[in-house]
Amino acid sequence: MAKEETFELKGTVLEAKPGEIFIIQSKINNQDTRIQATLSGSIRRFRIKITPGDTVTLCMSPYDLRRGRIVYRDKEDKNNQPAAPIESKVLK
Repeated sequence: MAKEETFELKGTVLEAKPGEIFIIQSKINNQDTRIQATLSGSIRRFRIKITPGDTVTLCMSPYDLRRGRIVYRDKEDKNNQPAAPIESKVLK
């Protein structure tokens, strides 16, 4: 199978399993689908951490819509996240 036959889609990580396997929720044909995905070589090489709740880009084959490969972890928008409360401690 050639690389041109794959397609990309976005999804959200629901669960992390042993052996670098992740369960991703995504929409295929307007239906919510759970996909079993592994990490691509560049994500393993640069040790990018994937945690539940992350938005990722998957690369999938049209022949098997149940399995995919995580090729990119989307960056979170830091402006929309609430700031952590700052606790001030007084030294005596």
